[in-house]
Amino acid sequence: MLVVFGIFLYVSHHSLAGIVEVHEGAESVQLPYQYSGDIPEVNPSVLWTRNDLNPKIIHRQREEGADPSDQNQLYRKRTSMNPDFLDTGNFRLTLRKPQLSDSGNYTCTISDGRVELKLAQVQLEVKDSLTEVKVKEKAESVILPCRTKAVLNKETLGPARKNLTTTHSPTNPNPRPGSRVGYQILVLPTVGTSGDQ
Repeated sequence: MLVVFGIFLYVSHHSLAGIVEVHEGAESVQLPYQYSGDIPEVNPSVLWTRNDLNPKIIHRQREEGADPSDQNQLYRKRTSMNPDFLDTGNFRLTLRKPQLSDSGNYTCTISDGRVELKLAQVQLEVKDSLTEVKVKEKAESVILPCRTKAVLNKETLGPARKNLTTTHSPTNPNPRPGSRVGYQILVLPTVGTSGDQ
């Protein structure tokens, strides 16, 4: 009996291409990689992946265009590459509407369907959007907005608990455990505490 085994060869030739930072809510962010090696003659494709996700494929670009067939659902309709990527070697990935959960290590790989060559790793850090708080002079209090995945309640906040009011983030009106919830903390001046005299 003759048994034939298909072998899928994986070659690593990568380097850390850098760290990319962006604030959540930006229109888009680009993960750069410029390739100057040989392009496979048969079935060339470029993959961007994240090994901490399942499925791990963020974007697959083939000669005929993007292939979303096995793409992670979290990235559907949010990724793109230049259509002339094989001619230019510009394997830059554009990610639209970056979210905090997009933070991680992205790996760029070129393949011919049989052999994969790992080219680079780009670390993406999506930072929480900044909120400016304006305070009028001699104001009695100020509200500081914050968002967290931690569940805050009046028992866990100690002395500040009587000043806590919670609001749901407009992007997440029905939070589940582990999801982000918006909080507003009302900060009042401390009056009559020991040590003021």
